[in-house]
Amino acid sequence: MTYEELKAAYEAAVQKCSELEKENDELKKSNEDQALHIEHLEEQILKRNKMLFGQKSEKSKFICDGQMDLDSNVFNEAEELSNLSAAEPTEDSITKKSKKTGKHRGRNELRGDLETKEIVHTLPEDQRKCAVCGSKLVPFSKEYITTRLCIIPAKIFKITYFREVYKCEHCDKHGDKANIVKAPNLTPAPVIPRGLPEAELIAYIAEAKYLLGEPLYRMEQHFKMQGIYLNRTSLANWIIKSSEWLILVVKHFWRYASLEPVLNADETTLRVLKIHGKPVKKLGQMWVVCTGVSAKLLIAIYTYRDSRSKVTAEELLGSYDGIVQTDGLGSYGLGEYLHAGCWSHARRKFVDSIPENDKNSKAAKAVEIIDRAFALEREARKANYSPEKLLKMRQKEVKTIIEEFYSFIGTLRACVHNEKVI
Repeated sequence: MTYEELKAAYEAAVQKCSELEKENDELKKSNEDQALHIEHLEEQILKRNKMLFGQKSEKSKFICDGQMDLDSNVFNEAEELSNLSAAEPTEDSITKKSKKTGKHRGRNELRGDLETKEIVHTLPEDQRKCAVCGSKLVPFSKEYITTRLCIIPAKIFKITYFREVYKCEHCDKHGDKANIVKAPNLTPAPVIPRGLPEAELIAYIAEAKYLLGEPLYRMEQHFKMQGIYLNRTSLANWIIKSSEWLILVVKHFWRYASLEPVLNADETTLRVLKIHGKPVKKLGQMWVVCTGVSAKLLIAIYTYRDSRSKVTAEELLGSYDGIVQTDGLGSYGLGEYLHAGCWSHARRKFVDSIPENDKNSKAAKAVEIIDRAFALEREARKANYSPEKLLKMRQKEVKTIIEEFYSFIGTLRACVHNEKVI
């Protein structure tokens, strides 16, 4: 073989090796991508299994509970039982004159501002004699015995409005006819047109249902035990009709909320049973906008809408120019406000990605970093930090943890599959 042939063969071999090395690098990268994609799919399967068979919440000592369960008939009961075409109850229909009104006693926690009624036990007059010398005994002090808690149950009573009618006796006796003058009618406007309830009764029913969570059927039984036969349909109708009086109140709530620098917003599904009196089976959305914990007024405004669309978010928050914290739903962020995320919701994604019994995974590391920030927040709230002190603590201590978190996130490699980042 000549020199030229050897040289050509050598160059061909070098080129072939270069091509093989390039192909090998591409295969290695492809294998890494495939391995990363398989790992991602395994995590997805694990997440699905957790959702199907595992704990339904990632609650820990850093997660606050107490969210209202909207599926527990809190909002739907009045709409379900209401029948606005039903006759308005009258005094005769709710009274059973053969039965006495029952009274219930209850318990309450002691408060320092509770009204105190003193009962002092005294000696009868014929026993106020000294057993030693026979002189009269006189009181000089009081000995404390005990304190007990008492309650006066809610009292139901009727208010009957009259107005006096006056006449001139002189004109009545000597004139052609008596001069009749009636006192002005100062009766407050009824909450329900031509209805039976006073405003206090409506407020009592609404408080019991929406604040204390008492169902209308149970209120019906309570009234019945006191000889008042109000059916739950009437109670539901009163709640629906009286809500019109609260429209201006809600508008004032929005006005005060818009003055706050920070608002929180969220939405959740709510199954609707009736719309305009007609039974339906529909899954709507209950939106809530509330002021922050440091706000001057703690306000929470619930708004029902059919969907989670951007239209509703713009309707509720479009003109607000402060900070709105949400769970990251894509419907937010189109208004004039600054859209802020929620660390609890961000943490949840990492919790869902932790492989089973793998406390050393990258997702577990992310959760550990977030929990350190949560621990500082929790201690600050226990110590009742002022907003100013809380801000300083966040800038000094929490900020370094957040920077550590973002540095850690920057080391993670995204999974790319079919030219899409997963």
